[in-house]
Amino acid sequence: MEYTNMTMTDSHKYLWAILLLALFLRLGYVFYASPEIHWEDEYDYLALSQNIASGAGFVDKYGAPTAFRPVGYPLLLAGFHLLGLGSVPVIRLIQVFLSVVTVWLTFLLAAHFINRKIALWAAFFAAIYPYFIFLPTTLMSETWFSLLLLAGSYFYLKSEFHRHRVYAGVSGVLMGLAVLTRPSALVLIFAILLWTGLRHHFNLRSILPGTALFAGMVAIIIVPWMMRNQVHVGAFQLSSNAGRNLWLGNNPKSTINTGSNIEMSENFHELIESRPEFEADKIYKERALAFMKNNPQHVLWLSVKKGLSLWRFGPSPTTEGYVDQNSWHWWISFLSYGPIFLLAIAGFLTASNKVQSIMLLWIFYALAFTAVHAVFISKVRFRLPLDYFLMIMAALALQKIFEFIKQMKSPKLMTAYK
Repeated sequence: MEYTNMTMTDSHKYLWAILLLALFLRLGYVFYASPEIHWEDEYDYLALSQNIASGAGFVDKYGAPTAFRPVGYPLLLAGFHLLGLGSVPVIRLIQVFLSVVTVWLTFLLAAHFINRKIALWAAFFAAIYPYFIFLPTTLMSETWFSLLLLAGSYFYLKSEFHRHRVYAGVSGVLMGLAVLTRPSALVLIFAILLWTGLRHHFNLRSILPGTALFAGMVAIIIVPWMMRNQVHVGAFQLSSNAGRNLWLGNNPKSTINTGSNIEMSENFHELIESRPEFEADKIYKERALAFMKNNPQHVLWLSVKKGLSLWRFGPSPTTEGYVDQNSWHWWISFLSYGPIFLLAIAGFLTASNKVQSIMLLWIFYALAFTAVHAVFISKVRFRLPLDYFLMIMAALALQKIFEFIKQMKSPKLMTAYK
């Protein structure tokens, strides 16, 4: 940990104030928001969780086994249902708590591997970030995924720098749950393994015990679900919507802003509806690959734009939902995320070699996620869990700016200048 003159008591006092601020802001928005849910994803997650809790299993509205939605978040909601906490208002309150825990994890990650002053700034950014205040209101997977990702990253870094293999195992469990919550997170597993290999110059004797335990625990978490899908739905995969998402991002009507609202021709719609889930997904995949093959230049340029749009300063256009977008929402996003993004770049470039080597893992996360969503579909909410890492990097840059200003105002420097 880099030197800081802040005492442990001071940092705990400020941390509690930040966590309380995060709690009150999120509670305030939850009580302000409409009591109804709006998006199709939310209805699906809620219905799937109710089916699990009732003993029917992971089945669709017709009672047939499904893998269209990732299982991780419905499993969490099913746990709430079993505890009698499955109503929408209560779920939102629990997600407020999960979001505040993630703010604390942001502090913990930065405090352990950089210093407490930077950790407090990062936690403060996370506490007041408009997107993070809004997310617990939605019955979407981002709040849960963010917690798993930060906790998994924290324990993996502890395993690397403290050489305790048990931490690698804990990280593997958490990252496995993250993959079940968002299958695209599988690329983050490879990002972790690549970062570890580079850090140890691919010395297998050095990296194999920890990475084998980590990867093994990830496999223990995700493989049973893939086996279930093979038996009940017909394919050894995490979900049955990869082909559909590939088609949504690669068809004549695809743009950087289109998501699942692309209108299909009547014949194509009937073809999809007449096939079993994984067969339909295979058709989506074949259509998308054919379009990509026949339009390589268009697809390449569109992929570049989708990759860049993942990091856009403004919000993604949205269908009818919680927020009727207007210029104010664009400015709120621009003024809150824009400075963090720019400061994060400065923080990485000006960090010490040791801290920079840690931040390189988060850069790998960003590159991996960008590559995935450049090929498939790109929405700002897919990026939001990575914003926590940007805030740590931005906090480092901000602290350096304060230190520079303090040095410029020092009496010795002023006297020398005169």
